[in-house]
Order: sequence, then structure tokens, then C-alpha cells
Amino acid sequence: MLIKVLTNIAGRRLRKISLKVLILGCLGYFILPTDLIPDILAGVGYADDVAALGIAFNAISGLLSAAVKMKAQKNSRKWLGK
Repeated sequence: MLIKVLTNIAGRRLRKISLKVLILGCLGYFILPTDLIPDILAGVGYADDVAALGIAFNAISGLLSAAVKMKAQKNSRKWLGK
């Protein structure tokens, strides 16, 4: 879900090039197996990937409208069964 939201925002809604680069760079960092801590290391290999996604999420969270945030919460509750 997070990746879908980030790619949607990067493709259509964000106007600042620097934020688009940040989002796409974080997605690329998450997907590629070669990074600061190799993903092959069980458990700790994804710690830096999660940190990169967290940085991107914090950078764009202030730009989301209340309607978009409510829709994301509604969808996550529906998908997670809460």
C-alpha cells in the first residue's frame, strides 16, 4: 500500500522535483539488494530500507491533504481487518 501511495504521489500530485527524486530514490533503494546493509543478512538487512522509506514518508506526510490521509486510513483498516 505504501509503495502504491508513494508512486501515485510521485507520478501525479507532487510538483517539487526534489521530493519526486527522494521518493523514487527511496523506492529504488528498497528494491535493490545492494545497499548500506546487504538484504541477504537476515533481519538486519532490511533495517536501512525501512529507515529510507520512513524518511520518504515523513518528507511527504505534511503535503498530503486530510482527505488523502483519511482514505489511506480507511483502506488500511479494511485490508488489515481492524
